Amino acid sequence: HLVASCGKDGILRVYRLKRGRYGGAASQTNNKKQSASSLASSSSLELEKHQVLEKGTSEVWRCQWNVTGTVLASSGDGGVVRLWKSDFRNEWKCVSELRGDVSPSVMQ
Repeated sequence: HLVASCGKDGILRVYRLKRGRYGGAASQTNNKKQSASSLASSSSLELEKHQVLEKGTSEVWRCQWNVTGTVLASSGDGGVVRLWKSDFRNEWKCVSELRGDVSPSVMQ
């Protein structure tokens, strides 16, 4: 699972979460007879890692995923919309910028 956050501090972050379980392996072994619904309700999400994508001097107003969750768009006070994608190492990189003057540029 991926979660993105942004705000007045000018920082855009992506958090990668993984599914975990409350209680650890010992309590799972003792409770083998639990129903599927109670197991689903006992699962949790744990922070696997996070990455700071943008640390600017201006506010980042909004961040939004595309439908498939593979591209993240961000916009803010700077008048720039940035598109972010994950590379083969799961590191997020800016792949495109659209400036307020409507001139697209590609990050190298």
